Amino acid sequence: MKILREGWGFFLLFIVATVLQFALARQHSLWADEFFSLAMATGHSLEHRAADAQPHLGDFVESQVPVPAAEFRRYLQHESPPASPVRVIRAVLLSDTSPPLYYLLLEGWTLIVGTTDLALRLFSVSFSIASLPLVAAVARRIAGPRAALASCVLFALSPLVIYYSTEGRMYSLLVFLTLGTALVSLLLQERGPRVGICLLWVVLSAAGFLTHYFFVFPWLANAVFLFLQPGKFQRRWLLLCGVATGLIISSARSPAAVQRRPPSALALVNRRLCRTDRDRSIAAYVYSSGSAVRVRWRSGSLPAWGDSPFFSRSKPGWYFTLSGRGCLVARII
Repeated sequence: MKILREGWGFFLLFIVATVLQFALARQHSLWADEFFSLAMATGHSLEHRAADAQPHLGDFVESQVPVPAAEFRRYLQHESPPASPVRVIRAVLLSDTSPPLYYLLLEGWTLIVGTTDLALRLFSVSFSIASLPLVAAVARRIAGPRAALASCVLFALSPLVIYYSTEGRMYSLLVFLTLGTALVSLLLQERGPRVGICLLWVVLSAAGFLTHYFFVFPWLANAVFLFLQPGKFQRRWLLLCGVATGLIISSARSPAAVQRRPPSALALVNRRLCRTDRDRSIAAYVYSSGSAVRVRWRSGSLPAWGDSPFFSRSKPGWYFTLSGRGCLVARII
């Protein structure tokens, strides 16, 4: 009878959470990052250098004349035929700093469900609802059945969980993978290094890293837990699983799919400035995409660009600065 009551409690909570998140997902329109998600998932790059845009690959190109707002909707829809996974990865590498797994999964989802606002958010809602059984399983193993139900109630009604579960971004998927990794870590401690469980731990770990870089924090917590309290799980297996996770992440960066990022905004600004006429001659080499481009311009003094100390220096000498997508080496003569 007690088990039956608990089962009905979980079932009612599951229904309440589903209805609540479904209703809230329809309450407000998409915001900028959610449009960005749809664009990436349909193979369209929105943030890139104008010189790197390739319209035939779906890249955004700013029109020289006014166009109707409806014209931009094509960047949020699948083409015919749909973009390949390689093209989706290319768009992510051009426009985003996050790993591509979420966008690849979202591409498959939107091909089936569509690219409406609700369809986008239901992808996040699905992972949030799927996280409830994981919360219950983790809490039950740590603190017992009563804690399982209480944890699910807190999770289902958490404002933070509700907010991210109704947003078309990767955070619900990140929570799902984090909980899945925690649950499998507990299973490894209890049952030891069974091949199936080890493989599941490796797959969930790799998926988490390929979803969001912040996954490293809960992953390290799980790894430290298994190292300090291994139970039946020998530490050498933890090392093997960690190596296997690293190999999967490395292999995901396939040469066929990975394309170099374009030069940074820094390089773009300098190329623009090289067209101006100033007094002092500056020779600079902008390294980007594996090639060096020599630029020259004249300047009475270096203007203060951005926060880098390089930008405010005007004394003769060699200077360099680094960015996330390239570097610039300049000699002021």
